[in-house]
Amino acid sequence: MTIRRPSDHRPGPGPGPGPGPGARRRAARAALPALAAAAALALAAPAAASAHVEVGPESASPGETVDLAIAVGHGCDGSGTTAVSIAIPAGIAAVTPIQSPDWDVALTAVDGVRTLTYTAERPLPDPVRGQMHAQVVLRDDLAPGDVLELPAQQTCEEGAYAWDDLGPDAEESMPIIQVVEAAPAQDALAVAETTPASQPLTIAALVAAVVAALLATVALRRQAGIRAGEAAR
Repeated sequence: MTIRRPSDHRPGPGPGPGPGPGARRRAARAALPALAAAAALALAAPAAASAHVEVGPESASPGETVDLAIAVGHGCDGSGTTAVSIAIPAGIAAVTPIQSPDWDVALTAVDGVRTLTYTAERPLPDPVRGQMHAQVVLRDDLAPGDVLELPAQQTCEEGAYAWDDLGPDAEESMPIIQVVEAAPAQDALAVAETTPASQPLTIAALVAAVVAALLATVALRRQAGIRAGEAAR
């Protein structure tokens, strides 16, 4: 079973801190370095991503259903990509191929090993980034910290790459999914008590107040008319 424990993988970097409060102009000036860094990362991302066959998202929780994006960033030493195969680990309970533009997709099982194979309708040129899709369901008995390995095979018009290495110095890094703890669910009862129930009561109270005000106005005007008539007599 291709599941690794925390000691066998490197955790990914977490999100950076957000901007602090302040006046509008000071906040704008303070944001300039962050914007510049983000722009640099955006420019560098295609170059870094082109070095691997990648699978995203790279993390999911036990029992979760996720839509995977499988990306290939380059060919084989200049030769166009004709097919990409992904071995599905035992930690994935179910997998559903999703039709992806420009790719024919097939799910096969041989000796209990499931493989997703995407075949290009025409070779994907070497510098062009391609993307395929699938939906998977993680087993609910997985534990946070487990790592699902998805060895990938890239086939080109000439040559091939086997993306199945995991070491820190791996030249052909294997795609993985890190199993993380599920986010706490929102308290449905609290939401039902604070939103659906209170909203109709608030609207009803507002309508009642408006009707009462109108009735009071009509009554006052009627009394004023009666008094005016009596005074005229």
